[in-house]
Amino acid sequence: MIVGGFFAHRNLRRGRGDAKGGLRLATVTFLVYSAWALSNYHLVPRAQYLGLQFLLLGIPLFFGLLTWIGYMAAEPYVRRIWPRLMVSWQRLLSGGFRDPLVGRDVLLGGMAGSAATAIALGVSALIGMSEANPVSPVFGQGFWPSVGYSVSQVTSACVTVLLDLALLSIMTGILRRRWLGVAATGLILTVLLTPGNALDFSLIVLFILLFLTVLTRVGLIAAVTYFIMTLTLGFSPPLELTQWYAGRAMIALLVPLALLVGGFYVSLGGQPTFGSAPREE
Repeated sequence: MIVGGFFAHRNLRRGRGDAKGGLRLATVTFLVYSAWALSNYHLVPRAQYLGLQFLLLGIPLFFGLLTWIGYMAAEPYVRRIWPRLMVSWQRLLSGGFRDPLVGRDVLLGGMAGSAATAIALGVSALIGMSEANPVSPVFGQGFWPSVGYSVSQVTSACVTVLLDLALLSIMTGILRRRWLGVAATGLILTVLLTPGNALDFSLIVLFILLFLTVLTRVGLIAAVTYFIMTLTLGFSPPLELTQWYAGRAMIALLVPLALLVGGFYVSLGGQPTFGSAPREE
């Protein structure tokens, strides 16, 4: 917070940075985390609990503040070093929810994230490691906590990818070459994830390679969608319709399916979904 606050203050003082977009992102982060909190906590209408409920609002406010500081600190440098990565992101923050470029990036990121998760789960199944991908305990707490957790992954992915993008910009600025910046970022992320064995190391390397490819070749929105897919699908219950948790697994699929279908529809730019029929001469 100290380092980010310093750069955020300096950028604001010099008139740099997307202040309006940062405020919108922080507001969305606060609202989503507040919704997650309401879905997890049991509100008791008693005077002695009201103070606790107000204190619990501090958690979404804190994450909203962190998001704003990180975005305002890193956005001007990212826009200068990697300007192409921010094009669709800026359109989205400006209200361009139906922009075809936004839909394309969401669709490509969702497909890449789904592929990465499918590879990880497939490899685990082939070698018989049933515990390789632990399920988040939130899915065992009820319907609304499961919904809140799945939706909150959107903001969690935004915060994580913005931090990674800031790291990429710093490494690129220091090393003066984009490919060196990408390589250094990949190495740092691999070390931070600390793989435990050879299989974990291989899967982590594959995950990071796909992530950096999506981030640098498509853009920030695609990388966020990639992370949403891996966070949601990678820690959700298995889709076994005969088990009691089948409904929770379907809840976890709602956000990924909504992103894929919505990204596909928006990317068409108003064109027919299945193309136009050939005209008869």
